[in-house]
Amino acid sequence: MMAGEMTSGITRVLLIEDNPGDARLLRATLAEVSSAQFELVRAEQLSEALDRLSREGFDVVLLDLSLPDSHGLDTFIRTHTRAPGVPIVVLTGLDDEELAIKAVQKGAQDYLVKGQLDSNLLVRSLRYAIERDRLLRALRESEERYALAARGANDGLWDWNLRSNEVYYSPRWKSMLGFDEGEIGTSPDEWFSRIHEDDREAVRTALNAHLQGQTAHFESEHRMIHKDGSTRWMLCRGQAVRDGSGQASRIAGTLTDITERKEAEERIRASLREKEVLLKEIHHRVKNNLQIISSLLKLQSRNITDPQTLDMFRESQNRIKSMALIHEKLYQSKDLAVIDFAEYIKNLAVHLFRSYAVNSEAVRLRIDVENVHLGIDTAIPCGLIINELVSNSLKYAFPPGTTGEIRIVLRPIGENRYLLIVADTGVGIPPDFDIRRATSLGLRLVSTLNDQIGGTLEVRNSGGTEFRITFSELRSKERS
Repeated sequence: MMAGEMTSGITRVLLIEDNPGDARLLRATLAEVSSAQFELVRAEQLSEALDRLSREGFDVVLLDLSLPDSHGLDTFIRTHTRAPGVPIVVLTGLDDEELAIKAVQKGAQDYLVKGQLDSNLLVRSLRYAIERDRLLRALRESEERYALAARGANDGLWDWNLRSNEVYYSPRWKSMLGFDEGEIGTSPDEWFSRIHEDDREAVRTALNAHLQGQTAHFESEHRMIHKDGSTRWMLCRGQAVRDGSGQASRIAGTLTDITERKEAEERIRASLREKEVLLKEIHHRVKNNLQIISSLLKLQSRNITDPQTLDMFRESQNRIKSMALIHEKLYQSKDLAVIDFAEYIKNLAVHLFRSYAVNSEAVRLRIDVENVHLGIDTAIPCGLIINELVSNSLKYAFPPGTTGEIRIVLRPIGENRYLLIVADTGVGIPPDFDIRRATSLGLRLVSTLNDQIGGTLEVRNSGGTEFRITFSELRSKERS
């Protein structure tokens, strides 16, 4: 029950007073006024009173600030916090009148001094507290409605009284949907009947969640049907007004036409889809062109009998294949900005083993790559590095009749930092090996590509050969 809503003319009063004598005096004083009907309920301790306020409805509270389990201004604050919608009249002695004034400043409606009140004064104070509280609540509701109107001057306004189930629709609300002032009544069905049937259930769900206190405010983007039959996108916002028990008594808000924004967003999405298709086509064509170049080299190599020259052609084909694989992965990827590098390494390594006709039982391949995704500007040099180092191991690390393993590792080691390892268990390299003084094109490429990605290269020669490169993915500024 809200404050001020008296049942059958009876005013329910919660008296929070531990002194039996004072309680009897107050009950007798109220009984002296035959024209007023009061139901006086007494609680001797604050804990009992707070429990009653949570479970029962009262029109007004008579509160003694000095109780066995609470004292002073804190007594009022705890009571007012538990039932902010119930007016409170403070009872005090002569010595505590200053404390009572502080309680009024904190929100009490009035205070009475024990020993200085009669029946008329007590009844008048109770009625005044109830009426003043009702007027203050009405004023707050009016201010909240005005604030909503001020914020949405160009928007449609609505105010739904949940108790009478009537809705106020502003002229702007109606005109946004093509209606004149008298064409829409006060029923909430007028609103919901205009919501697109595919969005109606979602709107009801969001609205009910707010009314039940599950959300701080109500907000929904949905389609509504214009009077001419066209569809308009609307943004509906609302805020519930709650009574002292926390129940929503009304909800008011705004309606904004966001059709132009939604159409602009759809145009942007359509444009992005077109660009994605175009980029996929570009990657597909680059991949095809690289494969054509690789095929031409393969055809040309059929006329070559010199083993060294033939090896150079094969190496060039593998380099082209490593780049073509990048574009193939991007073409197949949902994200055109990055590729799944783990899958790429597996495909590249399998291709190299086939290219060099390696016996997989003699030379094993072990790939240890975590979930790493790289952009094209980093992926291409990394792919070429792996191509050169794996090719070098396949060519030189395992003489005929020997066995061993090639290992490829790629994992993140920090924010935007990665570790790449290409190692073999083959014959190893000379102790004084320096990659920057290497004469082979492949190792010179590794050194150059490492510089391109800003990597730190370390070569280890223990039980085979191990190349360790730590690098960062190239950022957009570095790519430009």
